[in-house]
Amino acid sequence: MPHAIPVDIHLSNFAFPLYLIGVGIAALIGFLPSTMRAHESLRWPRTIGRVRSNQDELATVGELIPAAPGAMVEEEQMPVVDYDYTVNGKSFRGCTLYEPGPASLLRLIHEDELRPGQTIPVSYDPREHSISVLYPGASPFAYLILGAGIATFVAGLIVLVHAL
Repeated sequence: MPHAIPVDIHLSNFAFPLYLIGVGIAALIGFLPSTMRAHESLRWPRTIGRVRSNQDELATVGELIPAAPGAMVEEEQMPVVDYDYTVNGKSFRGCTLYEPGPASLLRLIHEDELRPGQTIPVSYDPREHSISVLYPGASPFAYLILGAGIATFVAGLIVLVHAL
């Protein structure tokens, strides 16, 4: 009679791999949509706009990165640049420097370059002209986070297979 191979499977063996898989999925869900929109903005048409105002406003970090319930809310200064632009003879007003998400953190340095009355190139969504950005595209940081999310997900799968 053949001997059965002893199987030593404990739920605790799956905790770390499932954690890695969860972190990888969270990174992808959290950053993929905004990074894809930012990448898409590189192909948007451009027009010339004019800066109306440039100021800092107090923003809560919770508006940028959702906080856990009951966590303290941090506040920091965020740039707000109002600008006007025209597409096909119709005027629009914008205030978006960049596509929200991981690219935004590196784009804050551009705030000092924008002075009221200055003309600037404005990228606008060809499907919805009221959506615009001054700095299209995603930062290398955005792609780094996505790569790390994919790597963490794959590492979790590999560790899970070895735990079986």
